[in-house]
Amino acid sequence: RIWWYATTERHALKSEENNIYAKLAFPLTLGAFWNGNLYNIFPEQKYKLLKLDQPFLGAFLSFDSTCIVQQQYYEDLIQFKKYEEVYARRIGLVYKLEYDVTGKTDPGSLSKPITQRIKNGVFRQYSIKNYFVQ
Repeated sequence: RIWWYATTERHALKSEENNIYAKLAFPLTLGAFWNGNLYNIFPEQKYKLLKLDQPFLGAFLSFDSTCIVQQQYYEDLIQFKKYEEVYARRIGLVYKLEYDVTGKTDPGSLSKPITQRIKNGVFRQYSIKNYFVQ
């Protein structure tokens, strides 16, 4: 597997399995939308800059200036999807969240939030533990 990162005038790019994703769009503007799949063959996926120049307290380290990118968010009575990444200034990706679950649908449980009635799915968190900047 080969992954690489690069920046252009307009985007911060990441290649995974020969698919290029536009992880950030420059200039960073709070509330901005862009197509994360602009450089690959997948359908359009709207990314949104949720927070900008905000502190972030991670599991192992904290950062004084970060931005949060929402890659996907969907919620109804049966499904919950939330994909977000946090980037720290002059460091890069410091946190990643993947939440993609299906909830139980029996009548007694539908009044509870879906995260309290998970039937199956995926929940992953990635946090940076250490880094080195030259």
